[in-house]
Amino acid sequence: MTLRLLAILVAAALAAPGQARQPEPGSPAAHEALAQDIASFMAVTRWDWSLRWDAFGTRSRNTRWHLAPPNPWSTHDLEHGVTRRTGWIESGGRQIAVAVCGDDQRVLKLAAHVDGGYGGEGMPDLIAAFAHTEARTTPLAARDETRFWRLDRPERDPATLALTAACTPEGSAAARRCWTVAEVFFRPDYDPDSPAAALPAERCRLPGRD
Repeated sequence: MTLRLLAILVAAALAAPGQARQPEPGSPAAHEALAQDIASFMAVTRWDWSLRWDAFGTRSRNTRWHLAPPNPWSTHDLEHGVTRRTGWIESGGRQIAVAVCGDDQRVLKLAAHVDGGYGGEGMPDLIAAFAHTEARTTPLAARDETRFWRLDRPERDPATLALTAACTPEGSAAARRCWTVAEVFFRPDYDPDSPAAALPAERCRLPGRD
């Protein structure tokens, strides 16, 4: 009896992680969850403190932050004066890695790593998902493999969204895999045509995703 009970407990433990990844009823798709949070993170025009580190994460509907606080010393890949905090979005059975970067006062950029490309010239899933938020997207320039959009929302400062699609090389030993890197620049005067003018925090990326 004891061995049988032990076998049942082991089987239940092995099954639990798979069950936990099942989408909850009514949960948004991963792209929709990311679009919702990007729209909520856009700086409130009348509140000059809305991008401060202590206020930024409180507006998240779907993002879960790692317990470690924003840390400028956590990794060697950050430029001097740059602070980064990491987290994730888990929705619709998929997980999106998220990082926000800024100086010691405020958040300036969000970066997210989404599995799956966006279909060449077609409308990316993330852009389509903004139709279900209060934010509106306007196409801007394209540079190399990156496409840019302006984000506008009533009573919020505008932001710039960049999407870069990439895939593992064809013929590689591993199965072919594509992903999209989404970057949101919260500085209203960010200029996608002048990458050299980007602030150090705006060059920050997800750790281990460069």
